[in-house]
Amino acid sequence: MLVYLRAHLREGAVLVPTTHGTLVENRIRTGERLYNLDEAGARDLLETYDANGYGFGAYPKMNDYGISLVTQEKMTALIEAAGLSVVHFEQQGWVKHQDVFGVTRSS
Repeated sequence: MLVYLRAHLREGAVLVPTTHGTLVENRIRTGERLYNLDEAGARDLLETYDANGYGFGAYPKMNDYGISLVTQEKMTALIEAAGLSVVHFEQQGWVKHQDVFGVTRSS
């Protein structure tokens, strides 16, 4: 998807993706909020996240719709692999909940 977005991003334009990061991770990990996952889904999400820096948990009775977590480091690596550059990062920058990246095309 990032490669597709890069192909459609004009020179000088900024892409602003948001992600669930450490705030959501901590809420799920402590059980404060499971974001509509059941306990097994939350456990699977965190196991994959801990192993890979990215995890997806499908909502109960759904296979391809749910919630994802990604570390800043993993997201930055994915952005750079797509030929893009991170020019801004703000943890919990979107409504004090989601992490915000500012991304441009690499030179």
